[in-house]
Amino acid sequence: MSTPNHNIYFYLRKSRPDRDGKYPIYIRISINNDRMEYPSGQSIHTGHWDDKKQKAIRAKEAGAVNGVLTTAKADINKAVSQLQISQTEVTLESVRLLVKGEAVKDTPTFIIVAHEHNDSFEKQIGKKYSQGSYKNYKTTLKYLIEFIPIYCGKKDIPTKPLLFLNNKTILGEVK
Repeated sequence: MSTPNHNIYFYLRKSRPDRDGKYPIYIRISINNDRMEYPSGQSIHTGHWDDKKQKAIRAKEAGAVNGVLTTAKADINKAVSQLQISQTEVTLESVRLLVKGEAVKDTPTFIIVAHEHNDSFEKQIGKKYSQGSYKNYKTTLKYLIEFIPIYCGKKDIPTKPLLFLNNKTILGEVK
């Protein structure tokens, strides 16, 4: 399983000051060119924020703010590590769920779905399908099991949700 490229970046969202003139600190997580942003729950004046170091400086509350940001960064890194150890695909959604303390749902993988398809197909041989068609599906699966590790660099690949519409399969994410 390949190691995902992930980055964590803290920044001030200067378009939304609060009543005291403080700006919210946002967290941006990037994983393999996908990114997500959310508020950290902390805010600070622009003069007390160091963009390069991504932390609060020269303020009474700097220690508390930086502590929250350090904890958030550690939680995100811990979630990424847990996903890698469990050999689960590291995605923004799975990291978000782990940081919130929720369970990560196993995403179906291509080979598992193909096995399930072949199993249900086999049960309908003689009723709806022929033995020859089943043999072709088994052969295809055999070649996919050989091909995916060579082409993708891992044993199996996650599937994206499928949308069935008028007996046609449309690949794409369902939101």
